[in-house]
Amino acid sequence: MKIKSLLVLLIFSYSCNPIMKTIYGIKDPQEETKESLNKYMSSISMSYENSLVVNKKGKYNIVLDDFKKNIPESVLFDSTGKRLTYKKEEQDCNAGLFATIPELTINSSLKEEKGSDLEEFKSNLIYLDNEKSVGNLPKADFYLFISWARFVGKLNKDHVKVWEKLAKDNPNAKIIVFKVNMDMQKRWE
Repeated sequence: MKIKSLLVLLIFSYSCNPIMKTIYGIKDPQEETKESLNKYMSSISMSYENSLVVNKKGKYNIVLDDFKKNIPESVLFDSTGKRLTYKKEEQDCNAGLFATIPELTINSSLKEEKGSDLEEFKSNLIYLDNEKSVGNLPKADFYLFISWARFVGKLNKDHVKVWEKLAKDNPNAKIIVFKVNMDMQKRWE
């Protein structure tokens, strides 16, 4: 009986990844272009507003490290450019963002997080549509950078789009959202 249970557990653990990939629509990463990303965003009704990409292939890992190697994930800065965390513990998942965004106010007291400051962080990014650097940002209480990738499928709809809507609907703080695409870019060749 123990051997049979162990065998079922092993089969399930090895087969779980393909099942999860199918459920969430996760695909193998491919090189993307501005056109392919815009087409994908349109197909899932994701806003093009403030869409960014990593500016150079060599900077990709730096930006991915800022997002704690997770997609989707977020990096949050306050109006002074101080990096903040919404997580109670460093290993917490991104689910806490669903509750944090609607509760943000100018008086919110989130813990400061180690990592690049706002200027250093945005220096690694450019706008998707015109490939211009991210310069001076409009005045806001918070700047929320959300990582996303075409290959993560449904997570773009039930995480990224939801977080962006929660930020826009927050009446107690002005939160500007930037969506940072983490797909490999064909233009890096």
